Amino acid sequence: MYRDAAGDFYRAMGEVNREVEVFPAGRGCRFEKRRHWERLTRPWLLGRGDFGPVAFYELKFVLEPEFDHWSTVDWPSERKRREWRNFHLVKEGRVGGGRFESLGPGFLDDQLR
Repeated sequence: MYRDAAGDFYRAMGEVNREVEVFPAGRGCRFEKRRHWERLTRPWLLGRGDFGPVAFYELKFVLEPEFDHWSTVDWPSERKRREWRNFHLVKEGRVGGGRFESLGPGFLDDQLR
């Protein structure tokens, strides 16, 4: 999900990533920095399962410096390139053409009810 400068939310069509993991808070589970992304590390004894539908949204606010800490935009991951491209399209107000679904300014509040 992307929020533009006016506070409106947009869902990028087709941008669904299956990486959600629920894990206990503690010393054994950590996100480890890698060259281009983070990886969740956890004890090998900790079980693993899959979720069916999307359970969580990642919010990207275009007024935040989401990608400013990167020294390159030439990522080996199509996912990161797509997120960067969509972030800048929303930031520039180029949300037409069927690429985004407009969710309006109340989207986040509606999810919390």
